[in-house]
Amino acid sequence: MNVLAFDTTRRRGSLALRLGATVVETVAVDAPDGFGGVLFPRTDALLARNAASLAAMDGFAAASGPGSFTGIRVGLAAAKALGEIHGKPVVAVSNLKAIAAAGRGELRVPLLDARRGGEVFAAGYDGGLAEVFPETALRCAELIERLESRNPTYLATDPAVFAPGGPAEAVGRNSRHAVVDADLAAAIAEIAVLELTAGRGRNPELIDANYIRRPDAETNWKGP
Repeated sequence: MNVLAFDTTRRRGSLALRLGATVVETVAVDAPDGFGGVLFPRTDALLARNAASLAAMDGFAAASGPGSFTGIRVGLAAAKALGEIHGKPVVAVSNLKAIAAAGRGELRVPLLDARRGGEVFAAGYDGGLAEVFPETALRCAELIERLESRNPTYLATDPAVFAPGGPAEAVGRNSRHAVVDADLAAAIAEIAVLELTAGRGRNPELIDANYIRRPDAETNWKGP
């Protein structure tokens, strides 16, 4: 299955192209001034290098958040527009699920800095990426209290999350944790294939962003 995937939810984003059974290329994109002017030129170059076309895609995917309000909208708008133009389904993938897919463990707990008074965005997934507990925003101490008896593996793309002064400093000191690849587009593409194969690709017009505690996420997310 051929899938083009975008992650534009942070300053450093990525694109991934899956052709057949393999993600053939992932491209990191650093966009301090936003993705609006760089996303499609980078996409065109990615397709050209791999002798692929937009018309040959079976579907399109994008990270749906949480993250930068503007960044989320750019990636989703691109996937939706391509889906609409080419008559293909679109899959919106939570960044947290993508982080879980990039890690290991029987209980995977992906974390993102919520930029809100020491809180993290978190969710729980099992080894097959089935949801164990839903996405939420809370302080890490509360998360540890709920989960430590279940031997979770905490995952993040940014080591600063676990570092002294980070929102999950306690996890970095005392718990099993790992930093996974920050370029999430490849994981998003793989998740999208599972969704498309199961018939869960959606009409582009039905796709929307994924906000946890929507007003705070939109107002307070600043930085990569």
